[in-house]
Amino acid sequence: HAALATLGKKLERDFGFQADLDHFAIFGVCKKCQTRAAKTAKRAAR
Repeated sequence: HAALATLGKKLERDFGFQADLDHFAIFGVCKKCQTRAAKTAKRAAR
């Protein structure tokens, strides 16, 4: 959880929010899938 320590401190300092960072979900798309999606979108735009 060390990677999120800075975020936790910032949330507390800036907003008075005590975040529970023991459970943290990050949603997104990997680089390979981003590239694939961009190519598909370009084809669909034709």
